[in-house]
Amino acid sequence: MDLEHNVPALVPEDAHHPSLAVSLEFLASSATHKFPAANNVRYNFRKANFPKLYKDLLKADWTFLDNFGDVNIALDNFYEYLYTLLDQNVPKVSGCSSSKFPYWVTNEIKNNIKTKENFRRKCLRTKNNVFYNEYKRLRSLVKNQLNSAYHDYINQVEINLQSNPSGLWSFINVKKGTSRIPSYTIDEEHNEYTNPQDIVDAFAKTFANAQTNDSSTSFLPTYENSSICSVFPVSQNELISIMKNFPNKLTAGDDSIPSFVLRYCSSAFVLPLSIIINLALKTNTYPEHWKIARVIPIFKKGSSQLLNNYRPISILSNFSKVMEQVLYKPIYYSVRPYISPYQHGFVKGRSTITNLSVLSQTLVQEIDNQGQIDVIYTDFSKAFDCIPHRILLRFIMRVSKYFRNVNLIKILFYAFVLSKLEYASLIWYPIYITQHMVLDRILKKFLKFLSFKCDGTYPERDLYKHSRSLELVPTFYVVHLFTQ
Repeated sequence: MDLEHNVPALVPEDAHHPSLAVSLEFLASSATHKFPAANNVRYNFRKANFPKLYKDLLKADWTFLDNFGDVNIALDNFYEYLYTLLDQNVPKVSGCSSSKFPYWVTNEIKNNIKTKENFRRKCLRTKNNVFYNEYKRLRSLVKNQLNSAYHDYINQVEINLQSNPSGLWSFINVKKGTSRIPSYTIDEEHNEYTNPQDIVDAFAKTFANAQTNDSSTSFLPTYENSSICSVFPVSQNELISIMKNFPNKLTAGDDSIPSFVLRYCSSAFVLPLSIIINLALKTNTYPEHWKIARVIPIFKKGSSQLLNNYRPISILSNFSKVMEQVLYKPIYYSVRPYISPYQHGFVKGRSTITNLSVLSQTLVQEIDNQGQIDVIYTDFSKAFDCIPHRILLRFIMRVSKYFRNVNLIKILFYAFVLSKLEYASLIWYPIYITQHMVLDRILKKFLKFLSFKCDGTYPERDLYKHSRSLELVPTFYVVHLFTQ
């Protein structure tokens, strides 16, 4: 930032009010970068012929996989045959989309926009009223089509968010038009990168250096002839039950097969997967192709330009997740007796909340017995959400301007704000009136916003004038807002 005296001044100056010129330099993040991908061509399952694909998968003869004794060779042949069927039923698209239109704009609207531009150019060139009238007609038509398509898109988003509030972040990213990867990055050595390929390589180098290269295993116990766990051949019914629980999403690993395909085509995939997984268990070999993951950088906090502020996540093949579930059950039930009953991390059904509940109960008991307890929390800031609740509430209120469904707004408040308040209350355990008022202000502000969203008016000031706790707010008013 540069600050200097501005000459000439726009208004008269005096000794205490000089005319100043402030210059700010900032880097604008571009959302139009096309980052290179390992496989620039992918399957477009949104336009796939699913009835024919399902029939072809059921008719496929997978018994040829029994002829292989090497699981890697069997898996390569499985993918080769599978991709042949996909090529016949699923179209392919480029990995980088060059469309300048939002994805909710239909092809009909795009064609009308192009036709409208053609008539506009003809009208400017020839000054012909026929071209001008056609241009006006198309302009009005495109405007109405855009409004209708956008309202349909918002209505569909409202329906999806009511069942899956976490999808709000995808909606926000679409509205912002931003990319997960910034167009300008800086590494820990202060090297700057603006080229897409250089940015991708810098991320790869940063994530690779973050991994520890210490291969020492001296701390591991030694087992000889141990039979702590036994994995038996997997049945087809077990594989079907595993795939039926896969999410109905387009998430895919390096093999480009989304999870919803395994979910709805489990009966077709059960035979080849049972052959491959049982062969892997028999030969004690994990397939090499299922070890490959697609790494995606996820922003943590701080400046989005610093590479160290990102963490990598690995998107595995959905077929490898099937084998992971096959191995998980026998391993978990075998090692469960060795897991401490006091462990809450990485244990199903337990979390930081259960840890704090048990700790609070233990503290109360020891205080009643006049005892002493010493507690150590390492990396405390990473264990809890430090986002101010008022910022979360403002975010929900700002996002709610796109939606007309009041029930959806309440669902978003419950998911992103009220749940945080309840979590904070459990950790914080407010006992003083000033602490209660901090939480009450957030709830009252949302009630006022919800009242305005419902009938366009704010509640009367006397409703909150003498209330120091939300419990003093008339019950009928709260019930009216949260039940209509």
